[in-house]
Amino acid sequence: MITLPCLFKGSKHALLFVGFSALQASSSFGQFWQWSTHFGGGGHDFGYIGAVDQAGNVYSYGQYAGSGPGQAYDMIIGEDTLHGSEAGFVAKHDAEGDYVWSVNCVAPTGTMSVSAMTLDTANDVLIIAGGHSRTSMIGNFQLPDSGAYLAWISVNGVCLNAQNIGSPRTGVSALALHDEDICIAGVTSDGQSLQIGGQSIQPGSFIARFHTDGTPVWAKNMILGFSSQNVRYFPSKILSSGSDLLVFGTAMQQPEAGTFDMDTVHVNVNAGGGCALISMDSETGSAQWIRLLGYGPTGGWSPTIKNVIDVDDHGNAYVTLTVSGDSVHFAPDTVVHVPSGHSLPCLVKYTPAGELSTFRTFGLDAGFSALSKEESGTLLMMASFLDSSSVDVCSSQDGTWLVRLDTSGNCLGSVPVALNTPPWQDDASGLSINPTPDGIYLSAATPYSPQFSTITFAGESVTSHGWEDVLLAKCALSLGVGTKSMEDTEQLLIYANPNNGSFRIQVPDALVHERQLLLSIHDGSGRMVYQAPLKMTGAEPELDLHNLTPGIYEVTLGNAKRVYHGSMVVE
Repeated sequence: MITLPCLFKGSKHALLFVGFSALQASSSFGQFWQWSTHFGGGGHDFGYIGAVDQAGNVYSYGQYAGSGPGQAYDMIIGEDTLHGSEAGFVAKHDAEGDYVWSVNCVAPTGTMSVSAMTLDTANDVLIIAGGHSRTSMIGNFQLPDSGAYLAWISVNGVCLNAQNIGSPRTGVSALALHDEDICIAGVTSDGQSLQIGGQSIQPGSFIARFHTDGTPVWAKNMILGFSSQNVRYFPSKILSSGSDLLVFGTAMQQPEAGTFDMDTVHVNVNAGGGCALISMDSETGSAQWIRLLGYGPTGGWSPTIKNVIDVDDHGNAYVTLTVSGDSVHFAPDTVVHVPSGHSLPCLVKYTPAGELSTFRTFGLDAGFSALSKEESGTLLMMASFLDSSSVDVCSSQDGTWLVRLDTSGNCLGSVPVALNTPPWQDDASGLSINPTPDGIYLSAATPYSPQFSTITFAGESVTSHGWEDVLLAKCALSLGVGTKSMEDTEQLLIYANPNNGSFRIQVPDALVHERQLLLSIHDGSGRMVYQAPLKMTGAEPELDLHNLTPGIYEVTLGNAKRVYHGSMVVE
């Protein structure tokens, strides 16, 4: 067992220890993957899965010929070539992964983005959104002027309509359906006479609601203003949750401390960067609460942090982030300190009221890049492993993996997506996961470098068309089973077990003479219900916690050198 210390500050909080096990090889590629495909051009291309219909057709969207080394144009997809630079696309692949059609979204003398997509409730029209800087073409449909836009594309690949919904210098970065209406969020650049849906707004981030025909309902600002480097808040994901809207995005406050203000909600923000989650009333857009997460003095701003959040049927939000640096905040009393030169993946859960109810860390130098909740309630994540890092007991070798966890962060299974081929350390970046009753669909990108790299993705050899390519695949619902050998497990003995909240702990010999021991207890949902230094009154200290409700609890005892785990049942 390897243990790595991370400081967890707060009321009755002392040290939070991150433990992980020796890694074992998982099952082979072939038995899990049903199909895979890729497409791209000479530049930087990336894509997300926006929808999977009932027939298993996959609809993707994204950007191609993005800025990077050299000048890049065009994208090859199936038998077609999309012509353009810094342009967007929408594409359809059938249930077997075969290419069906694509729609080029391009501003011939400017730039155009396709930043978000959803499938309407009738499952026959795709709704896309983004921004453009010049008169643009969406397939054969001309969109004049510039600014934020909405467009409607049939499942047969025909642009039915498109309209500008914002003034120049505005763009949409997130979209979701809510009660059959279209909710969007986005950003503006600095300027005057800005508007969304006919409503005047100030520079910064905004949110708006439209009927499905594009008629505006309301529009308003979110976080105003700019930092010295970029926008202060970049919304990248909207989720519909009951009568509420949840907006997730990256945040930055530079060069000095300040406040994030929206309506009557005000949050003090130190200089730095990270992410923010905002809850709003869907009828009016009024802010209910703002939570900073993964926020620290060395945090940065990134619009690519997108599909790392999902909500369950009860309105609980699950978020996964990979953080680094000192004093990274997830709540006022929840702070982690990551050793210099390392990164730390985290899984957090917020209640509908914005309370942090679960906080779980994993092995250093692993990384999470996508999350999605399955109908059964389990979580799917795209994880990257480096230098023998891990997620709970899921075994791996360096590379990118698809991992299934329960809501407490315990690994239930994993399968390799792309394994590393030295000397390149990143073989694929996971971008989106779409679970269905028929299988798990995902998108990823080939490495940022080298050019024309060759990797093994979903069991197939893939050579990129340039720098980054779009990767799509479908995986079986059954993943490899995460395993942990007994020799790697530090077991904590608890008795009586079951008990009524009164129990003894047999302190392992390796800890008997240690002075600084921390005892932590988590319930079945992963919520910490007790944490305090353990007062040594002998080799078998007794605890009396009659406030614990009946259920299964995980008990952890240790220090910076070693951590022991056990479970108990309270009746």
